[in-house]
Amino acid sequence: MPHDLCSEFDDVLKGFGWPFIASPDTKQQQTNKEQIADHLNDRLDVAFICLIRLQLPDALLTKEAISEIIPGWRPLPLPLQFLVKPLCRRFKYHFCSKKMTNNIKKPEWYMTQLLTWVRDHSSFLEERIQPLLDKAGFKYSTAVSEFTKGLLQLAIEKLAADLPKLGQDDVLFSHTIDETLVFCKELVGFGYPINQPGCLYVLCSDSVFNRWLDLEDKSATEKVDAILQSETAWQLPYGDNITDLEELMVPECTEAFMTLMLVITDRYKRLPNPLAKIKFFNMQLLLLDDFRTRLVQIMREQHPLDAIYGSILNAINYIILILKEWSDLPLFLRLHYYKVEYENFETNKKKQGNGDLAEIGTEKDGDSNTISVSSLVVTNFEISEVFHDFDQIKLDFMKGMAFDNTISLFEHLRKEMRKIIVEMIMYDTKARSQHYRKDRWMSMPSQKEYLKMTLSDSGCELFMVLKDRLHLVQQQLCSPLFEEVWQKLSQLLNKYIYEEVVLQNRFNEGGATQLSYDITRGLFSLFGEYTQRPENYFKEYVNVFASISLKYYQVIFI
Repeated sequence: MPHDLCSEFDDVLKGFGWPFIASPDTKQQQTNKEQIADHLNDRLDVAFICLIRLQLPDALLTKEAISEIIPGWRPLPLPLQFLVKPLCRRFKYHFCSKKMTNNIKKPEWYMTQLLTWVRDHSSFLEERIQPLLDKAGFKYSTAVSEFTKGLLQLAIEKLAADLPKLGQDDVLFSHTIDETLVFCKELVGFGYPINQPGCLYVLCSDSVFNRWLDLEDKSATEKVDAILQSETAWQLPYGDNITDLEELMVPECTEAFMTLMLVITDRYKRLPNPLAKIKFFNMQLLLLDDFRTRLVQIMREQHPLDAIYGSILNAINYIILILKEWSDLPLFLRLHYYKVEYENFETNKKKQGNGDLAEIGTEKDGDSNTISVSSLVVTNFEISEVFHDFDQIKLDFMKGMAFDNTISLFEHLRKEMRKIIVEMIMYDTKARSQHYRKDRWMSMPSQKEYLKMTLSDSGCELFMVLKDRLHLVQQQLCSPLFEEVWQKLSQLLNKYIYEEVVLQNRFNEGGATQLSYDITRGLFSLFGEYTQRPENYFKEYVNVFASISLKYYQVIFI
């Protein structure tokens, strides 16, 4: 009986012209569809339903090689196996024999062929086979995904067989990894579920993954070197042609670096092994820390008011903003969750004395301060024991976010650099304020003796330097950073003028009037370019002058 059903199903498929080797959009296939008799459709329905309900005994099931690569691999339903069978023969003929198409240097050949077969047969599977699956009670399975899974088995087995043959050829190994990632991404575009078995399982095997991770780290480090050594590293990447990045004044090297981080994320985010994802995430944290260290080294070679110094501060500010945004993304929320789960598991194991497991996080080699990525080894343990199903509710009780430590380090550097800029402006301002501090405030003529009040000569020198420095910094920093700088600077100036000018001098009527005029028309006007109420940032000075006695027109500040 089973043999008769198999023969009947094969005959029916041949009647439909299966498999479709030509493009599905050809006129010939459309003509074939119109010529198919109704009785052929009826035969397909009967044979398909009978086969899908037929359960072979375990004794007749042969153990497939893929079950050793992906434990728990579920075989296709019988009728789907028959649909894939003729394509399996073609695949093995072209890519598993001595044919020229079986080229280990060209994995894209067989991957492209499999994608083509999925595309060419999707319409038939959706129109003819999917209704039969639904009728048989397989409502949670799609014909296209099951068919794709059957073809994927070919790719998985071939990839697992080819990777060990690549030897120490890192270029070819990287090329195979790249093509595999592209292949898996395109399969998702064809509707293949992300949570279904695929070629990424092969990449998560111990030997393959460790080598892949080391190569990714090496490649990323080389790219960071090239990014920072570029002649245009600290220039705006798009000149005046973009507004968003222009507002943040993000230098070219920083935009390129964060793009590199995105590319790395895109390469590992679909990996089925949570621990492998954590290894990649740790590599990203190492790269971010290395980039921060490089920025510190470059910053120390610059003057605080140089353009590159400002660009570095803009870069740090941008990285902080991006990392805060990434912290709320589902991918990094899950990674943080998995990392916490694993660390708890590891702690409990150590307490129970069951041996040490691989460290999650950053490990230092000996006494050096360098962190080894190769030490992050994918351990062989039961993943399901640690990384059980993601529990959204537990996120509400978890402490911290994925990038908290990294953000904290960048924020500390950001604060220190901003402080240095403010201190440098104050240093230049104080250097030019000596004459203003020691001006003859007690012997200045009354306002009545002036035709028109003007800024004092010593005040002009002071305000010109201050205006020049503020204008320079405004040109170098993005708006949020510059706002922080001038507000902090106003606080220091307020204290400086109060303590070094007001409290250290005696004033007659003319001196008090001149100081008031200098501050309101000079200092307030200068900061008035950045705020509508500059006097709010010089409250100590304002409060003191509010207490001046107008009755005697002479005030002594003690």
